[in-house]
Amino acid sequence: MALLTRQRLRIGVDTARFEQVREVRTAAAPVLWRGNDVAFEVGLFRGAELLEISNFASMTLEIKANDVAGITGIPLASRTIPAANLDGTLDATLWADESKQHALFAFSGAETAFDLGGELEKVFYFALFGLTTDVPVRRVMFGFGLLKVKESGATGLPPIVAENNGAFRLKNGNEFQLRDTTLNQWRSIWFEDGIMQVGSPESGV
Repeated sequence: MALLTRQRLRIGVDTARFEQVREVRTAAAPVLWRGNDVAFEVGLFRGAELLEISNFASMTLEIKANDVAGITGIPLASRTIPAANLDGTLDATLWADESKQHALFAFSGAETAFDLGGELEKVFYFALFGLTTDVPVRRVMFGFGLLKVKESGATGLPPIVAENNGAFRLKNGNEFQLRDTTLNQWRSIWFEDGIMQVGSPESGV
């Protein structure tokens, strides 16, 4: 008997194609309840063959607003998995029985409490890419897809994460950051003993 702990979205990515990535079980765009904990289980393929991933230093999944400004702008939610947490032992059997994946991107309910603009559902965009261990580093785009987020109507959901103009974000779901638009840098903001603290600058990516 399966144990349900969060929503699972299993995504097989054929890196040789440029079409929208779909959820394995439904062969359609993945669907998520707003404010629900979710795990994207990602397997990378070249055609029908699983990819060797030992040359990747990290993999990233970004969720963005589904318009030109959103797709090219700041993510609404993002997760990066370092090489140590990627699974290069994945084979066809383990992928088929859903026991393993190359990378698992987990988002909390607070991170998926997107603003639906007063609608019962809204379509977002997600992108998957990796950084290689090469010198210089290469960024490899794996694929993209559309994510449909539906309002569940459940009470007690986390606060809505409003779309913004790229001036602020939540890093890892709990670290508030402001963006210096002039220098294109992010800085974390927090309070310690009643005094506001400002973190070191981070690259504006």
